[in-house]
Amino acid sequence: MRKLSMKEVIKGAKGFTLVELLSVLIIVGVILGIAVANYRQTVGQVKDQSDEANIELIQGAVRQFRLDTGIIPENLYYLVANPVEGIPGWDGPYLREIPQSPANKQYEINPSTGEVLAK
Repeated sequence: MRKLSMKEVIKGAKGFTLVELLSVLIIVGVILGIAVANYRQTVGQVKDQSDEANIELIQGAVRQFRLDTGIIPENLYYLVANPVEGIPGWDGPYLREIPQSPANKQYEINPSTGEVLAK
């Protein structure tokens, strides 16, 4: 078996051209760009849906609090524990804990209507 010279090795080498490599990189980049955009959009939708579910949960607790006490709670903590001064008719806890917003929003109760909002 004879040894091949460097010229013979390079001459017979098969491989990809620069154009082929760049084409593959561009295609992979486009696919990744689309995938990342779809991922971010989906994560945003899931956070919004989770916020809507949390608002419905809190809204139900506010309604029950209002039925028991006849008043709208001043803040969300009244749904978890009876304040020190006590509220007549309080029959809670209405929530085990205040849900955390996945979108880092704050849940608030409108004092005039009792509607729960995410800000």
